[in-house]
Amino acid sequence: MPKKKSTTSPPKETLAAYQDPQRRTCLMVRRAMGQVAYIPLITGKSVRMLQIKEASFDAIWKPVPDYPAVKAAQLFLRYTQDLGAEKDVLEALAAVIKVTPTQRERAAEILNKNNQPAPTATRPKGAF
Repeated sequence: MPKKKSTTSPPKETLAAYQDPQRRTCLMVRRAMGQVAYIPLITGKSVRMLQIKEASFDAIWKPVPDYPAVKAAQLFLRYTQDLGAEKDVLEALAAVIKVTPTQRERAAEILNKNNQPAPTATRPKGAF
């Protein structure tokens, strides 16, 4: 008996560089069930993976032609070392390039440091 074809397609995981009309970049990580997981590069913010509807992603982001995934992953890994990154980001990058334990630790350390609440200023009693 022939196998039935599945009506849902498996997740398509291919790390690829994309850019928006303002030339900001992101790495598209996965397309599955009408959703796209991607890693945007947002200046001054830790590197995180986000997810939006596939149609919304395609309306904003366009592939960067002839830009190797390895080169893009290496660039994003450098940013994780300055801005911090969540574990899922490092796992996505590790699918394409080598991410050392030291790099993982540094990204997590910086992420934790950046997520600490800012100290609040206190005024002495009677000050206005």
